[in-house]
Amino acid sequence: MLDFGLTKRLSLEQRTPLAKACIGLASFNVAAVARALDDLDYKLDSMTTIEKYRLVEFLLRDTAPAKETHEKV
Repeated sequence: MLDFGLTKRLSLEQRTPLAKACIGLASFNVAAVARALDDLDYKLDSMTTIEKYRLVEFLLRDTAPAKETHEKV
């Protein structure tokens, strides 16, 4: 189910790095994800490259019902 109340239009300047971040995650390319976050001008200078990767991995994770999610953790 999609909640279109939570959707937003992204400019080309936003879409391109976000797509690169998704491709980086799919290919387990930590450096590509970190570069994509930098291209999005996120101020994450205090984070290491792997921490940036883990952040994007978490934000774009699969969602599941609460009970199922708690069983996996």
